[in-house]
Amino acid sequence: MTAELVRGQNHPLPGTRLEIRVSAGHPVVACATCTDEQGTVLGGAVAHPGAPAMSGVEVPPGAGESPR
Repeated sequence: MTAELVRGQNHPLPGTRLEIRVSAGHPVVACATCTDEQGTVLGGAVAHPGAPAMSGVEVPPGAGESPR
């Protein structure tokens, strides 16, 4: 699956697995949220380099250490 991520546009995933890779000319912070059908973020359902563990989401080790 290839998709353009656009600010303010959120869509349900078409499958059960999604891998996101980010390339940028400067450092960025990426995070993932899990929501219900109404778009409400479930308690603690945010993954980012500072809190990389949540059910079904993995932030690779070292992702927050330095830009790649």
